[in-house]
Amino acid sequence: MSGKKLQGTFLIQPRSVHVWGGAWHALAFSLSGSGAAFYSYVASLDSGGPGSVLEPLAIGLVFLGALIIFALELTYRGVFLKYFFVNLARSWISRGVTALLFFGILSVIAFLIGSFSPERESLTRILSLIAVLAALLVIIYPGLVLSSTPVPYWRTSLLPVEFLVSSAAGGLAILLLVQVLGGMSAPAIPVPATLASLLAIGLLLHGIHLGQIAESTRRETIELLLRGKLRIWFIGGYMIIGVLIPVVLSVVGPSLDGAARTGVLLLAGILALLGIFSQRYGLLSAGIKPALI
Repeated sequence: MSGKKLQGTFLIQPRSVHVWGGAWHALAFSLSGSGAAFYSYVASLDSGGPGSVLEPLAIGLVFLGALIIFALELTYRGVFLKYFFVNLARSWISRGVTALLFFGILSVIAFLIGSFSPERESLTRILSLIAVLAALLVIIYPGLVLSSTPVPYWRTSLLPVEFLVSSAAGGLAILLLVQVLGGMSAPAIPVPATLASLLAIGLLLHGIHLGQIAESTRRETIELLLRGKLRIWFIGGYMIIGVLIPVVLSVVGPSLDGAARTGVLLLAGILALLGIFSQRYGLLSAGIKPALI
């Protein structure tokens, strides 16, 4: 009888896990993603115009995000070369870092050629186009890494799309700030309205994402985001500060005049960027592995 009692079932409760954890990785992915999207917008402007002046800003944001990533990951010196340089066939981390290197090299060369050899406009545009393609991978590779893990909250094909939409919104938010501050003429697209649309689409995608979480960790993940320690980031930082308020300001702002218009649109851009950081922080911090029996 006592022998049968010893033959029990061992249960490991659901537990938090971090592929990347903490505010620094959230900041790095916000900077690199929004900066890469901003570069894509700037690269579409006429060469020699305001866009060429803004290219160093866009490149610098991506470089800053990459610098944070490299500084954090260099603490794991034993696996640095394996994950970042010789594992391209199997690792989205390796592919993402390779895309960062390609983007950095090509964008800088394109900027230098455009600045010092303006007659080579065709070459500049070709290099910029390839850099934009590399920037696309820079934007989505964190989502591809997370979606390949066994964590139910992250394991969805929607995640790379969410990173793409939120980064596109971040790039537009930077574009809006620069435009309002007088750094460039108005582009062809209505920036405030497009920003509001992307923020709303991103929130819709995230809602669908939450509804698709596997039953094994759905309750714990929703509890953590809506009522647990991450509610201030998800509800306050992302949904309210990062989406609801910027959408309202982006819709109302263009109808105002003078200083009121400038202030409202500046606030919309800043809050949208804060919301993108909050979304990434909540996403990275809410990964939960299911129970093991």
